[in-house]
Amino acid sequence: MDSLADLKKESLQQSFEPVIGVDIGPDSIRVVEIERVGREYFLRNFGIAPTPKGCMEDGLITDSKTVGRALRELFHKRKFSHRTVVAAVRGSKVASRLITLPAMPHDRLQRLIESEIDRYVLFGSEDKIVYYHPLEEFEEHGRRRVSIMLVIAARDLCYSYYQTLEHAGLECAALDVSSFAILRLLRNGMPPVATEDLMSVVYDYQGISMNVFSGDTIRYSRTVKMPALDPMQMQNGFLDKILSEVMLAMHFYQTEHSRGGHLNRMLLSLGAAGGMDLYHVLTEHVDDVPIEMHTPFADIKVNVDEFPSELMEQVDMNFLTSVGLAMRGVEIGRLPFSVDLLPTEIAEMAQLRKLALWFCLVVLLIAAAMGAMFTRTRGEVVKQQQTNAQIQKLHNVNQSKIAELEPRAERLKSIPAVNGDKKITAPVNTLAMQLSESVPKTMQLLDLDARIQDKNDSQGQRDFAVTINAITQDPASIKDFTDMLGTRFKNVGRSSVEPQQINDIGVNRVTVTARWNATENSQ
Repeated sequence: MDSLADLKKESLQQSFEPVIGVDIGPDSIRVVEIERVGREYFLRNFGIAPTPKGCMEDGLITDSKTVGRALRELFHKRKFSHRTVVAAVRGSKVASRLITLPAMPHDRLQRLIESEIDRYVLFGSEDKIVYYHPLEEFEEHGRRRVSIMLVIAARDLCYSYYQTLEHAGLECAALDVSSFAILRLLRNGMPPVATEDLMSVVYDYQGISMNVFSGDTIRYSRTVKMPALDPMQMQNGFLDKILSEVMLAMHFYQTEHSRGGHLNRMLLSLGAAGGMDLYHVLTEHVDDVPIEMHTPFADIKVNVDEFPSELMEQVDMNFLTSVGLAMRGVEIGRLPFSVDLLPTEIAEMAQLRKLALWFCLVVLLIAAAMGAMFTRTRGEVVKQQQTNAQIQKLHNVNQSKIAELEPRAERLKSIPAVNGDKKITAPVNTLAMQLSESVPKTMQLLDLDARIQDKNDSQGQRDFAVTINAITQDPASIKDFTDMLGTRFKNVGRSSVEPQQINDIGVNRVTVTARWNATENSQ
Protein backbone atom coordinates (compact mmCIF):
# COMPACT_ATOMS: atom_id res chain seq x y z
CA MET A 1 0.00 0.00 0.00
CA ASP A 2 1.26 3.48 -0.79
CA SER A 3 2.38 5.61 2.14
CA LEU A 4 0.45 8.71 3.13
CA ALA A 5 3.32 10.87 1.84
CA ASP A 6 3.12 9.15 -1.56
CA LEU A 7 -0.64 9.67 -1.64
CA LYS A 8 -0.30 13.36 -0.86
CA LYS A 9 2.46 13.71 -3.45
CA GLU A 10 0.34 12.10 -6.15
CA SER A 11 -2.74 14.13 -5.15
CA LEU A 12 -0.69 17.30 -5.56
CA GLN A 13 0.44 16.21 -8.99
CA GLN A 14 -3.11 15.52 -10.20
CA SER A 15 -6.32 17.17 -9.02
CA PHE A 16 -9.67 15.39 -9.31
CA GLU A 17 -12.91 17.31 -9.72
CA PRO A 18 -15.54 15.39 -7.74
CA VAL A 19 -18.95 14.58 -9.16
CA ILE A 20 -21.93 13.05 -7.41
CA GLY A 21 -23.46 9.87 -8.71
CA VAL A 22 -27.27 9.99 -8.92
CA ASP A 23 -29.09 6.71 -9.61
CA ILE A 24 -32.84 7.19 -10.08
CA GLY A 25 -34.32 3.70 -9.90
CA PRO A 26 -37.94 2.54 -9.93
CA ASP A 27 -37.84 1.89 -6.16
CA SER A 28 -35.32 4.36 -4.72
CA ILE A 29 -33.10 7.33 -5.48
CA ARG A 30 -29.50 6.61 -4.46
CA VAL A 31 -26.85 9.33 -4.31
CA VAL A 32 -23.13 8.88 -3.57
CA GLU A 33 -20.23 11.34 -3.26
CA ILE A 34 -16.68 9.93 -3.41
CA GLU A 35 -13.34 11.70 -3.13
CA ARG A 36 -10.12 10.35 -4.57
CA VAL A 37 -6.78 11.08 -2.86
CA GLY A 38 -3.84 9.57 -4.69
CA ARG A 39 -4.83 5.97 -5.42
CA GLU A 40 -7.38 5.65 -2.63
CA TYR A 41 -11.09 6.48 -2.44
CA PHE A 42 -13.00 7.90 0.50
CA LEU A 43 -16.75 7.97 1.02
CA ARG A 44 -17.76 11.59 1.63
CA ASN A 45 -21.54 11.30 1.61
CA PHE A 46 -24.42 9.15 0.51
CA GLY A 47 -28.18 9.20 0.72
CA ILE A 48 -31.23 7.18 -0.22
CA ALA A 49 -34.87 8.18 -0.62
CA PRO A 50 -37.93 6.40 -2.06
CA THR A 51 -38.81 7.23 -5.64
CA PRO A 52 -42.27 8.87 -5.78
CA LYS A 53 -44.80 6.28 -6.92
CA GLY A 54 -46.25 6.51 -10.40
CA CYS A 55 -43.47 8.79 -11.66
CA MET A 56 -41.46 6.21 -13.68
CA GLU A 57 -42.44 3.88 -16.47
CA ASP A 58 -39.90 1.50 -18.02
CA GLY A 59 -37.04 3.80 -17.01
CA LEU A 60 -38.73 6.94 -18.38
CA ILE A 61 -39.41 9.61 -15.73
CA THR A 62 -42.97 10.70 -16.43
CA ASP A 63 -43.18 13.33 -13.67
CA SER A 64 -39.84 15.11 -13.60
CA LYS A 65 -41.01 17.87 -11.23
CA THR A 66 -42.09 15.46 -8.47
CA VAL A 67 -38.96 13.31 -8.75
CA GLY A 68 -36.82 16.46 -8.93
CA ARG A 69 -38.43 17.75 -5.73
CA ALA A 70 -37.66 14.47 -3.94
CA LEU A 71 -34.07 14.60 -5.19
CA ARG A 72 -33.67 18.22 -4.05
CA GLU A 73 -34.98 17.32 -0.57
CA LEU A 74 -32.50 14.42 -0.37
CA PHE A 75 -29.59 16.72 -1.25
CA HIS A 76 -30.75 19.22 1.36
CA LYS A 77 -31.27 16.59 4.06
CA ARG A 78 -27.89 14.92 3.55
CA LYS A 79 -26.10 18.28 2.99
CA PHE A 80 -24.21 17.36 -0.17
CA SER A 81 -21.38 19.83 -0.83
CA HIS A 82 -21.50 19.83 -4.66
CA ARG A 83 -24.18 20.29 -7.31
CA THR A 84 -22.48 18.73 -10.34
CA VAL A 85 -23.83 15.23 -10.93
CA VAL A 86 -23.74 12.29 -13.31
CA ALA A 87 -26.92 10.25 -13.74
CA ALA A 88 -27.71 6.95 -15.47
CA VAL A 89 -30.55 6.18 -17.86
CA ARG A 90 -32.15 2.75 -17.99
CA GLY A 91 -35.07 0.89 -19.49
CA SER A 92 -36.02 -0.67 -22.82
CA LYS A 93 -35.40 2.61 -24.67
CA VAL A 94 -31.65 2.37 -24.22
CA ALA A 95 -29.56 -0.33 -25.90
CA SER A 96 -25.88 -1.15 -26.21
CA ARG A 97 -24.16 -3.33 -28.79
CA LEU A 98 -20.60 -4.39 -29.52
CA ILE A 99 -20.45 -4.38 -33.31
CA THR A 100 -17.67 -5.15 -35.78
CA LEU A 101 -17.25 -3.16 -39.02
CA PRO A 102 -14.59 -2.88 -41.71
CA ALA A 103 -11.82 -0.47 -40.75
CA MET A 104 -12.29 2.88 -42.51
CA PRO A 105 -11.71 6.60 -41.90
CA HIS A 106 -13.69 8.14 -39.07
CA ASP A 107 -16.04 10.24 -41.22
CA ARG A 108 -17.04 7.25 -43.38
CA LEU A 109 -17.47 5.10 -40.26
CA GLN A 110 -19.79 7.71 -38.77
CA ARG A 111 -21.96 7.87 -41.90
CA LEU A 112 -22.17 4.06 -42.04
CA ILE A 113 -23.30 3.78 -38.41
CA GLU A 114 -25.90 6.55 -38.78
CA SER A 115 -27.32 4.97 -41.95
CA GLU A 116 -27.76 1.52 -40.35
CA ILE A 117 -28.68 2.59 -36.83
CA ASP A 118 -32.19 1.11 -36.99
CA ARG A 119 -30.69 -2.37 -37.41
CA TYR A 120 -29.42 -2.30 -33.85
CA VAL A 121 -32.48 -1.08 -31.91
CA LEU A 122 -35.99 -2.33 -31.29
CA PHE A 123 -37.77 0.85 -30.09
CA GLY A 124 -39.05 2.11 -33.42
CA SER A 125 -38.36 5.28 -35.33
CA GLU A 126 -38.21 7.61 -32.36
CA ASP A 127 -35.69 10.43 -32.27
CA LYS A 128 -32.49 8.86 -30.96
CA ILE A 129 -29.23 9.85 -29.36
CA VAL A 130 -26.30 7.79 -30.62
CA TYR A 131 -22.95 7.23 -28.93
CA TYR A 132 -20.23 5.04 -30.37
CA HIS A 133 -16.58 4.49 -29.58
CA PRO A 134 -14.02 2.40 -31.55
CA LEU A 135 -12.38 -0.03 -29.12
CA GLU A 136 -9.67 -1.77 -31.11
CA GLU A 137 -8.62 -2.50 -34.67
CA PHE A 138 -7.61 -6.03 -35.63
CA GLU A 139 -7.16 -8.32 -38.63
CA GLU A 140 -9.68 -11.06 -39.40
CA HIS A 141 -9.61 -13.33 -42.45
CA GLY A 142 -7.06 -11.07 -44.11
CA ARG A 143 -9.08 -7.89 -43.64
CA ARG A 144 -8.78 -5.01 -41.15
CA ARG A 145 -11.74 -4.81 -38.82
CA VAL A 146 -12.68 -2.52 -35.95
CA SER A 147 -14.80 -3.30 -32.88
CA ILE A 148 -17.14 -0.51 -31.80
CA MET A 149 -19.16 -0.02 -28.64
CA LEU A 150 -22.48 1.39 -29.76
CA VAL A 151 -25.05 2.89 -27.37
CA ILE A 152 -28.43 4.21 -28.51
CA ALA A 153 -31.13 5.88 -26.42
CA ALA A 154 -34.46 7.55 -27.12
CA ARG A 155 -34.19 11.32 -26.87
CA ASP A 156 -37.30 11.69 -24.69
CA LEU A 157 -35.78 9.22 -22.19
CA CYS A 158 -32.60 11.31 -21.88
CA TYR A 159 -34.59 14.53 -21.63
CA SER A 160 -36.68 13.15 -18.77
CA TYR A 161 -33.56 12.62 -16.64
CA TYR A 162 -32.05 15.97 -17.58
CA GLN A 163 -35.26 17.84 -16.71
CA THR A 164 -35.48 16.00 -13.38
CA LEU A 165 -31.97 17.09 -12.45
CA GLU A 166 -32.76 20.63 -13.57
CA HIS A 167 -35.88 20.73 -11.35
CA ALA A 168 -33.67 19.56 -8.48
CA GLY A 169 -31.31 22.50 -9.03
CA LEU A 170 -28.42 20.26 -10.14
CA GLU A 171 -25.95 20.56 -13.01
CA CYS A 172 -25.85 17.48 -15.20
CA ALA A 173 -22.28 16.74 -16.32
CA ALA A 174 -23.19 13.59 -18.28
CA LEU A 175 -25.85 10.92 -18.77
CA ASP A 176 -24.37 7.44 -18.45
CA VAL A 177 -25.88 3.96 -18.66
CA SER A 178 -26.43 1.95 -15.48
CA SER A 179 -24.61 -1.18 -16.68
CA PHE A 180 -21.57 0.83 -17.83
CA ALA A 181 -21.44 2.68 -14.52
CA ILE A 182 -21.15 -0.68 -12.77
CA LEU A 183 -18.52 -1.75 -15.31
CA ARG A 184 -16.53 1.35 -14.38
CA LEU A 185 -16.61 0.26 -10.75
CA LEU A 186 -15.48 -3.24 -11.70
CA ARG A 187 -12.70 -1.99 -13.96
CA ASN A 188 -11.48 0.31 -11.22
CA GLY A 189 -10.80 -2.71 -8.98
CA MET A 190 -8.87 -4.56 -11.68
CA PRO A 191 -5.08 -4.22 -12.24
CA PRO A 192 -4.14 -1.15 -14.32
CA VAL A 193 -3.07 -3.45 -17.18
CA ALA A 194 -5.09 -6.65 -16.99
CA THR A 195 -3.84 -9.70 -18.91
CA GLU A 196 -6.56 -12.23 -18.09
CA ASP A 197 -10.00 -12.75 -19.63
CA LEU A 198 -12.61 -11.72 -17.09
CA MET A 199 -16.39 -11.78 -17.45
CA SER A 200 -18.55 -9.30 -15.58
CA VAL A 201 -22.20 -10.14 -15.03
CA VAL A 202 -24.30 -7.13 -14.07
CA TYR A 203 -27.86 -7.66 -12.94
CA ASP A 204 -29.82 -4.44 -12.58
CA TYR A 205 -33.29 -3.13 -13.27
CA GLN A 206 -32.95 -3.28 -17.04
CA GLY A 207 -31.79 -6.90 -17.24
CA ILE A 208 -28.52 -8.81 -17.50
CA SER A 209 -25.39 -7.27 -19.00
CA MET A 210 -22.44 -9.57 -19.74
CA ASN A 211 -19.08 -8.14 -20.79
CA VAL A 212 -15.71 -9.82 -21.20
CA PHE A 213 -12.54 -7.82 -20.51
CA SER A 214 -9.53 -9.14 -22.37
CA GLY A 215 -6.43 -7.27 -21.47
CA ASP A 216 -7.36 -3.60 -21.44
CA THR A 217 -10.41 -3.68 -23.71
CA ILE A 218 -13.85 -5.26 -24.05
CA ARG A 219 -13.94 -8.25 -26.41
CA TYR A 220 -17.51 -9.39 -25.88
CA SER A 221 -20.72 -7.66 -24.80
CA ARG A 222 -24.28 -8.92 -24.56
CA THR A 223 -27.30 -7.38 -22.83
CA VAL A 224 -30.58 -9.21 -22.30
CA LYS A 225 -33.59 -7.08 -21.37
CA MET A 226 -35.65 -8.47 -18.53
CA PRO A 227 -38.37 -7.00 -16.36
CA ALA A 228 -37.43 -6.13 -12.79
CA LEU A 229 -39.08 -8.57 -10.40
CA ASP A 230 -39.41 -8.63 -6.66
CA PRO A 231 -37.65 -11.42 -4.70
CA MET A 232 -40.80 -13.55 -4.48
CA GLN A 233 -41.03 -13.82 -8.27
CA MET A 234 -37.39 -14.86 -8.73
CA GLN A 235 -38.26 -18.53 -8.27
CA ASN A 236 -40.80 -18.88 -11.09
CA GLY A 237 -38.41 -19.87 -13.88
CA PHE A 238 -36.79 -16.44 -13.89
CA LEU A 239 -33.52 -17.60 -12.35
CA ASP A 240 -33.27 -20.45 -14.84
CA LYS A 241 -33.57 -18.01 -17.73
CA ILE A 242 -30.82 -15.79 -16.33
CA LEU A 243 -28.61 -18.83 -15.72
CA SER A 244 -29.10 -20.05 -19.29
CA GLU A 245 -28.17 -16.61 -20.71
CA VAL A 246 -24.96 -16.53 -18.66
CA MET A 247 -23.98 -20.07 -19.59
CA LEU A 248 -24.71 -19.37 -23.27
CA ALA A 249 -22.49 -16.25 -23.21
CA MET A 250 -19.66 -18.13 -21.50
CA HIS A 251 -19.85 -21.02 -23.99
CA PHE A 252 -19.94 -18.71 -27.02
CA TYR A 253 -16.90 -16.69 -25.92
CA GLN A 254 -14.78 -19.72 -24.97
CA THR A 255 -15.57 -21.88 -28.01
CA GLU A 256 -17.06 -19.91 -30.93
CA HIS A 257 -15.89 -16.32 -30.61
CA SER A 258 -13.19 -15.59 -33.21
CA ARG A 259 -11.02 -13.84 -30.65
CA GLY A 260 -12.28 -15.57 -27.50
CA GLY A 261 -10.49 -17.73 -24.98
CA HIS A 262 -10.68 -19.28 -21.55
CA LEU A 263 -12.35 -17.19 -18.82
CA ASN A 264 -10.23 -16.84 -15.70
CA ARG A 265 -12.91 -15.52 -13.38
CA MET A 266 -16.38 -13.99 -13.17
CA LEU A 267 -17.37 -10.83 -11.25
CA LEU A 268 -21.02 -10.69 -10.28
CA SER A 269 -22.62 -7.31 -9.58
CA LEU A 270 -26.16 -7.32 -8.25
CA GLY A 271 -27.78 -3.93 -8.74
CA ALA A 272 -31.41 -4.93 -8.28
CA ALA A 273 -33.60 -6.77 -5.78
CA GLY A 274 -33.27 -10.55 -5.57
CA GLY A 275 -29.66 -10.65 -6.70
CA MET A 276 -28.44 -12.96 -3.92
CA ASP A 277 -30.61 -15.77 -5.26
CA LEU A 278 -28.86 -15.35 -8.60
CA TYR A 279 -25.46 -15.56 -6.89
CA HIS A 280 -26.34 -18.88 -5.23
CA VAL A 281 -27.64 -20.35 -8.51
CA LEU A 282 -24.50 -19.36 -10.43
CA THR A 283 -22.11 -20.73 -7.81
CA GLU A 284 -23.97 -24.06 -7.93
CA HIS A 285 -23.89 -24.48 -11.73
CA VAL A 286 -20.66 -22.82 -12.83
CA ASP A 287 -17.73 -25.00 -11.76
CA ASP A 288 -14.80 -24.14 -14.00
CA VAL A 289 -14.83 -20.32 -13.50
CA PRO A 290 -14.38 -18.77 -10.02
CA ILE A 291 -17.22 -16.36 -9.15
CA GLU A 292 -16.63 -13.30 -7.01
CA MET A 293 -19.34 -11.08 -5.56
CA HIS A 294 -18.67 -7.40 -6.11
CA THR A 295 -19.99 -5.07 -3.40
CA PRO A 296 -20.52 -1.29 -3.77
CA PHE A 297 -17.91 -0.05 -1.26
CA ALA A 298 -15.36 -2.88 -1.56
CA ASP A 299 -12.49 -0.54 -2.51
CA ILE A 300 -13.70 2.59 -0.71
CA LYS A 301 -12.59 3.72 2.75
CA VAL A 302 -15.37 4.63 5.16
CA ASN A 303 -14.97 6.79 8.27
CA VAL A 304 -16.97 5.06 11.00
CA ASP A 305 -17.25 8.33 12.94
CA GLU A 306 -19.04 10.02 10.03
CA PHE A 307 -20.92 6.91 8.89
CA PRO A 308 -21.84 4.74 11.91
CA SER A 309 -23.09 1.19 11.51
CA GLU A 310 -26.77 2.12 11.88
CA LEU A 311 -26.39 4.49 8.92
CA MET A 312 -24.40 2.05 6.79
CA GLU A 313 -27.14 -0.56 7.28
CA GLN A 314 -29.10 1.42 4.67
CA VAL A 315 -26.47 0.54 2.05
CA ASP A 316 -27.41 -2.37 -0.18
CA MET A 317 -26.11 -3.92 -3.38
CA ASN A 318 -28.22 -1.48 -5.39
CA PHE A 319 -25.69 1.28 -4.67
CA LEU A 320 -23.38 -0.21 -7.35
CA THR A 321 -24.68 2.13 -10.06
CA SER A 322 -24.45 5.31 -7.98
CA VAL A 323 -20.91 4.46 -6.82
CA GLY A 324 -19.85 3.74 -10.39
CA LEU A 325 -21.34 7.06 -11.49
CA ALA A 326 -19.51 8.91 -8.71
CA MET A 327 -16.21 7.46 -9.96
CA ARG A 328 -16.60 9.00 -13.40
CA GLY A 329 -13.52 11.11 -14.07
CA VAL A 330 -11.59 9.96 -11.00
CA GLU A 331 -11.32 6.24 -11.66
CA ILE A 332 -7.91 4.58 -11.50
CA GLY A 333 -8.63 1.72 -13.92
CA ARG A 334 -10.41 3.49 -16.76
CA LEU A 335 -12.86 1.96 -19.19
CA PRO A 336 -11.80 2.25 -22.84
CA PHE A 337 -14.83 4.48 -23.37
CA SER A 338 -16.99 6.88 -21.39
CA VAL A 339 -20.65 7.03 -22.44
CA ASP A 340 -22.46 10.36 -22.51
CA LEU A 341 -26.05 10.45 -23.76
CA LEU A 342 -26.66 14.08 -22.86
CA PRO A 343 -28.36 15.64 -25.93
CA THR A 344 -26.00 17.77 -27.99
CA GLU A 345 -28.23 20.84 -27.83
CA ILE A 346 -28.27 20.64 -24.01
CA ALA A 347 -24.51 20.35 -23.87
CA GLU A 348 -24.20 23.29 -26.26
CA MET A 349 -26.71 25.26 -24.18
CA ALA A 350 -24.73 24.50 -21.02
CA GLN A 351 -21.56 25.65 -22.78
CA LEU A 352 -23.31 28.84 -23.88
CA ARG A 353 -24.48 29.40 -20.31
CA LYS A 354 -20.92 29.02 -19.04
CA LEU A 355 -19.67 31.42 -21.71
CA ALA A 356 -22.43 33.88 -20.83
CA LEU A 357 -21.56 33.53 -17.16
CA TRP A 358 -17.90 34.18 -17.88
CA PHE A 359 -18.85 37.11 -20.10
CA CYS A 360 -21.01 38.61 -17.34
CA LEU A 361 -18.20 38.05 -14.86
CA VAL A 362 -15.70 39.79 -17.15
CA VAL A 363 -18.15 42.68 -17.69
CA LEU A 364 -18.65 42.99 -13.93
CA LEU A 365 -14.89 42.99 -13.35
CA ILE A 366 -14.40 45.65 -16.02
CA ALA A 367 -17.26 47.71 -14.57
CA ALA A 368 -15.80 47.34 -11.08
CA ALA A 369 -12.36 48.38 -12.32
CA MET A 370 -13.82 51.38 -14.15
CA GLY A 371 -15.88 52.28 -11.09
CA ALA A 372 -12.80 52.08 -8.88
CA MET A 373 -10.85 54.16 -11.40
CA PHE A 374 -13.69 56.71 -11.59
CA THR A 375 -13.93 56.86 -7.80
CA ARG A 376 -10.19 57.28 -7.51
CA THR A 377 -10.13 59.95 -10.23
CA ARG A 378 -13.08 61.75 -8.69
CA GLY A 379 -11.37 61.59 -5.30
CA GLU A 380 -8.22 63.06 -6.80
CA VAL A 381 -10.26 65.80 -8.48
CA VAL A 382 -12.01 66.61 -5.19
CA LYS A 383 -8.66 66.63 -3.38
CA GLN A 384 -7.18 68.92 -6.04
CA GLN A 385 -10.20 71.19 -5.76
CA GLN A 386 -9.76 71.36 -2.00
CA THR A 387 -6.05 72.16 -2.43
CA ASN A 388 -6.86 74.87 -4.95
CA ALA A 389 -9.47 76.30 -2.57
CA GLN A 390 -6.89 76.44 0.24
CA ILE A 391 -4.35 78.10 -2.06
CA GLN A 392 -6.99 80.63 -3.16
CA LYS A 393 -7.90 81.27 0.46
CA LEU A 394 -4.25 81.93 1.39
CA HIS A 395 -3.92 84.12 -1.69
CA ASN A 396 -6.95 86.14 -0.63
CA VAL A 397 -5.53 86.52 2.91
CA ASN A 398 -2.21 87.68 1.50
CA GLN A 399 -3.93 90.11 -0.84
CA SER A 400 -5.91 91.48 2.09
CA LYS A 401 -2.74 91.95 4.13
CA ILE A 402 -1.00 93.57 1.18
CA ALA A 403 -3.97 95.91 0.79
CA GLU A 404 -3.68 96.82 4.47
CA LEU A 405 0.09 97.40 4.30
CA GLU A 406 0.11 99.45 1.13
CA PRO A 407 -1.20 102.67 2.86
CA ARG A 408 1.35 102.21 5.62
CA ALA A 409 4.10 101.80 3.06
CA GLU A 410 2.99 105.00 1.38
CA ARG A 411 3.05 106.86 4.71
CA LEU A 412 6.49 105.47 5.56
CA LYS A 413 7.80 106.96 2.35
CA SER A 414 7.07 110.44 3.83
CA ILE A 415 9.52 109.86 6.74
CA PRO A 416 12.84 111.59 5.99
CA ALA A 417 15.69 109.18 5.62
CA VAL A 418 19.26 109.65 6.77
CA ASN A 419 21.49 110.08 3.77
CA GLY A 420 24.89 111.44 2.94
CA ASP A 421 23.65 115.03 2.86
CA LYS A 422 22.71 114.99 6.56
CA LYS A 423 25.50 116.53 8.59
CA ILE A 424 26.46 115.31 12.01
CA THR A 425 27.77 118.14 14.11
CA ALA A 426 30.49 116.75 16.32
CA PRO A 427 33.38 118.87 17.63
CA VAL A 428 34.81 115.75 19.13
CA ASN A 429 34.83 113.12 16.33
CA THR A 430 35.70 110.16 18.53
CA LEU A 431 32.78 110.80 20.84
CA ALA A 432 30.44 111.35 17.92
CA MET A 433 31.47 108.06 16.33
CA GLN A 434 30.95 106.15 19.58
CA LEU A 435 27.52 107.66 20.02
CA SER A 436 26.44 106.97 16.44
CA GLU A 437 27.54 103.33 16.69
CA SER A 438 25.57 102.96 19.96
CA VAL A 439 22.23 103.78 18.34
CA PRO A 440 20.22 100.50 18.15
CA LYS A 441 18.99 99.16 14.82
CA THR A 442 15.41 99.72 15.88
CA MET A 443 16.03 103.47 15.84
CA GLN A 444 16.82 105.67 12.84
CA LEU A 445 19.27 108.49 13.65
CA LEU A 446 18.21 111.88 12.37
CA ASP A 447 20.59 114.30 14.06
CA LEU A 448 23.58 114.15 16.45
CA ASP A 449 25.08 117.21 18.16
CA ALA A 450 28.04 116.69 20.50
CA ARG A 451 29.72 119.77 22.03
CA ILE A 452 32.44 120.50 24.61
CA GLN A 453 31.76 123.23 27.14
CA ASP A 454 34.41 124.69 29.45
CA LYS A 455 33.58 124.85 33.12
CA ASN A 456 34.59 128.02 34.97
CA ASP A 457 36.30 126.41 37.88
CA SER A 458 39.80 126.34 39.28
CA GLN A 459 40.54 122.91 37.83
CA GLY A 460 39.64 123.90 34.22
CA GLN A 461 37.38 120.90 33.66
CA ARG A 462 35.15 120.51 30.63
CA ASP A 463 31.64 119.11 30.24
CA PHE A 464 30.32 117.27 27.20
CA ALA A 465 26.78 117.98 26.01
CA VAL A 466 25.12 115.68 23.49
CA THR A 467 21.79 116.07 21.76
CA ILE A 468 20.42 113.11 19.72
CA ASN A 469 17.33 113.16 17.51
CA ALA A 470 15.97 109.83 16.21
CA ILE A 471 12.75 108.08 15.20
CA THR A 472 11.52 104.60 16.12
CA GLN A 473 8.41 102.35 15.97
CA ASP A 474 9.46 100.50 19.11
CA PRO A 475 8.98 102.67 22.24
CA ALA A 476 10.93 100.13 24.31
CA SER A 477 14.06 100.85 22.29
CA ILE A 478 14.11 104.38 23.71
CA LYS A 479 14.66 103.13 27.24
CA ASP A 480 17.18 100.54 26.03
CA PHE A 481 19.19 103.30 24.33
CA THR A 482 19.26 105.64 27.31
CA ASP A 483 20.16 102.73 29.61
CA MET A 484 23.02 101.90 27.31
CA LEU A 485 24.28 105.49 27.49
CA GLY A 486 24.24 105.35 31.26
CA THR A 487 26.21 102.08 31.21
CA ARG A 488 28.75 103.11 28.62
CA PHE A 489 29.24 106.70 29.74
CA LYS A 490 29.30 107.19 33.46
CA ASN A 491 27.47 110.02 35.25
CA VAL A 492 25.17 110.75 32.38
CA GLY A 493 22.73 113.36 33.33
CA ARG A 494 19.62 113.17 31.22
CA SER A 495 18.16 116.58 30.70
CA SER A 496 15.24 115.35 28.61
CA VAL A 497 13.83 112.33 26.89
CA GLU A 498 10.95 113.46 24.78
CA PRO A 499 9.28 110.79 22.57
CA GLN A 500 6.72 112.37 20.29
CA GLN A 501 4.37 110.65 17.87
CA ILE A 502 4.91 112.33 14.54
CA ASN A 503 2.25 110.49 12.43
CA ASP A 504 -0.68 108.06 12.69
CA ILE A 505 1.28 104.88 11.98
CA GLY A 506 3.07 104.66 15.32
CA VAL A 507 6.43 106.32 14.50
CA ASN A 508 7.92 108.25 17.46
CA ARG A 509 10.47 111.04 17.34
CA VAL A 510 12.94 110.95 20.24
CA THR A 511 15.21 113.74 21.52
CA VAL A 512 17.84 112.82 24.08
CA THR A 513 20.08 115.41 25.76
CA ALA A 514 22.89 114.11 27.93
CA ARG A 515 25.69 115.76 29.86
CA TRP A 516 28.65 114.34 31.69
CA ASN A 517 31.97 115.41 33.07
CA ALA A 518 34.82 115.14 30.66
CA THR A 519 37.31 114.03 33.25
CA GLU A 520 35.20 110.99 34.28
CA ASN A 521 34.54 109.99 30.68
CA SER A 522 37.84 110.91 29.11
CA GLN A 523 38.79 107.26 28.88
